[in-house]
Amino acid sequence: MPSWRIHRKYGKLLGIDEEIQKRIDEFIDRYDHHDFFDHFIEKTSTQKFRALGNVRILCYYFDSSSFLKSEMYKEIEMYGEEGIKCFFLHVFLDIIERNTRFKNTPDIIIFEDLHGLLRNYIDEVGRFVEDYYEEILEDIRRYRRRKGQGTGRTVGMVKGTLINAILSSLFRNMKGVVYPYGPKMIYYRKIIKDYGIEYFLSELKRHGDYNTFIQNLKKNFTTLRDEIIFPEVMGIIEKYDIDEILSNESLLKEFLRRMFRVRV
Repeated sequence: MPSWRIHRKYGKLLGIDEEIQKRIDEFIDRYDHHDFFDHFIEKTSTQKFRALGNVRILCYYFDSSSFLKSEMYKEIEMYGEEGIKCFFLHVFLDIIERNTRFKNTPDIIIFEDLHGLLRNYIDEVGRFVEDYYEEILEDIRRYRRRKGQGTGRTVGMVKGTLINAILSSLFRNMKGVVYPYGPKMIYYRKIIKDYGIEYFLSELKRHGDYNTFIQNLKKNFTTLRDEIIFPEVMGIIEKYDIDEILSNESLLKEFLRRMFRVRV
């Protein structure tokens, strides 16, 4: 587990009252039921992704239905919404710390609410953790160094990190910058978001990067075959192979819209 000092730091940044943070942390780490949240979590793992350095995805499914019926929840509920957010912050930080032990490249973690009853809290805290992820890792590294332990290179914590890593692989070997946006990947991602897939494809061709993008897409196509990470594209992938998608312009555009999650 990270030090309580780390828990308190990020609790404060999340806007949680310091006294509530203190009480929740002490309750979770109490000797007679230390890390009781493990009883409400089922963990599974996926195959390794070679494109990401043989990194696995660990999926944590939280049984919110059972948790809401437990005595543990009653203790946390007394502190209102801040108490619930503090609980999930503690869980996330503990999982990150565990996942950085004794690994050169720790696995990527996805945390899902099995029944959706506390999804709003999990999503809010998950986004917060992802925003501060690198800083959290550095705090854990410093803590480990003081204790004489090592921390490996870490790839990611939540689903958004993995999605961005996979999508970024589609822009490899695209040299140069586009003024004033900077590296081409940043420019193309902005174009996709602001103007859609059709304009994005035309810009790839204009800058001479279309063939590179297509080759990257073919090379990384297998990484998209995961219904947890890219459920939007499964309907296409299950019907067509990559060559069929690339040979049909309309199908390619629809595939890219789903993959990048844009409407146009």
